[in-house]
Amino acid sequence: MSLKDKTLILIEKGDWIFDLIGPLFKGGLTARIGNEICNPQFPMMEITLQSYGVASHGLTALPRSGRFLNMEEAAPDQRNTLLRLSKSIFTQAAPVSLSPWRKEQVRNAESFIEQYAKQTRQHLEKWISSYLLIENVSFRSASSPHAFGCIFFGENMDRLDCKHLAVSIVHEMAHQELFLFNVLDRLVKENADFSLVHAPFQGIVRPPIGRLHSLYALFRMVEFEKQSGLPHERHQQLIFDTIDSFQNCELTDFASKLIHTIKARTEAEQSYRGLYA
Repeated sequence: MSLKDKTLILIEKGDWIFDLIGPLFKGGLTARIGNEICNPQFPMMEITLQSYGVASHGLTALPRSGRFLNMEEAAPDQRNTLLRLSKSIFTQAAPVSLSPWRKEQVRNAESFIEQYAKQTRQHLEKWISSYLLIENVSFRSASSPHAFGCIFFGENMDRLDCKHLAVSIVHEMAHQELFLFNVLDRLVKENADFSLVHAPFQGIVRPPIGRLHSLYALFRMVEFEKQSGLPHERHQQLIFDTIDSFQNCELTDFASKLIHTIKARTEAEQSYRGLYA
């Protein structure tokens, strides 16, 4: 059975693909930078930063307290790396450490995930190595393929209680997971890269890969919202609306199968829960 088929089976069951594809991704990146990383615990964030040229080869592990990156203890080259990374996300961005109060909010969100979705919490523990606050941005949270395993928070995270911050963390884990799908497949046909269509979740036009990220984040959010008893109906409808935004010529065969699997699971869960409503 191919890796692609195995991922679809995992999605059918509501499982994550981190443990299946993550080690392959890590091995490929390590080979690309030509370093023999002896410590198996060396964070994926640092490996991707070097592999994609955001940091120079030989970058040492960034200072952390748990998963919280500590800007105060970062060496000058490390601070410069994080500044470049932040500005690649938003030009006015400035990386800072999370305050003690914000750290406590994140810990409470992690505990909420642990309470209702233990498998998700286990994958968070294993594959998400870093949290970093970025000032001067409008988003609540974000991810970058150049910093796999890092979840960026904006100051608007303060608008979320711990339950909805937990949903935001799961949302970012979904983006990270879709980065792994890109290891297996291009997902979007090359001639459709810049095909702009209205994205229901954001309310703006987006290319296929942007809408695919929206869809996958919504899928994981709804899965978690159902597990934790949070309202999910609006996000669930947005899943179906986003699926309808794709045109036949935009996606690869595998991406089409992935969308079909997401739709089938969401519809099955909808029908199952409706029986006991």
